[in-house]
Amino acid sequence: MVLQKEPGDWEAALNRGNALAALGRSEEAAGSYRRARDLNGSSGKPLVALGVLAARDGEFNRAVRLFTDAAKREPDLSEAFEGMGEAYLALGMLGMAENAFQRALEISPDNTRAAMKLGWFLLGAGHPIQADHAFRIALATDPSLFQAWVGLVRSLDAGGEESEADILLHDLEFTDPILAERVIQSRKTGSSLPTGR
Repeated sequence: MVLQKEPGDWEAALNRGNALAALGRSEEAAGSYRRARDLNGSSGKPLVALGVLAARDGEFNRAVRLFTDAAKREPDLSEAFEGMGEAYLALGMLGMAENAFQRALEISPDNTRAAMKLGWFLLGAGHPIQADHAFRIALATDPSLFQAWVGLVRSLDAGGEESEADILLHDLEFTDPILAERVIQSRKTGSSLPTGR
């Protein structure tokens, strides 16, 4: 309805695309994102949205190009670098992925998704101390993040700091016993990267 009254409203086109994407109507969503891009040539947000769609379709090279173009339009758009990092990971370009996640965090230190993705990447690459730091950044913004707690405990365990992990979990039992139990269970089972909050 907004676009019928204001055909030049790029944010309405972007939001329409988000709604369509949430409904699984990717082609229509892409059309709305392209419209938003054409209406506002200085915003990188429509390109980020197109990059997310491309990545969902497995078109990671195309996604990198879109995220890169978004960052050129808006150099301080954290989401562009976060998406770039994910696409680089999918392409096996690990150094580029790490740099992109680091840049996302430099721009927006409270970007918990980028912090967690960087943490899991660093943990998988055998850098538990750096991973520990990334997970703590995520938890400073949102202390209820299950994935970040699991990552932090695993980083401490991998770095030979099991006793510090025990202390953190003991403290967590007092503040959020349900979350603590989930993290403890994940630690016991050693399951792969967890899902959910």
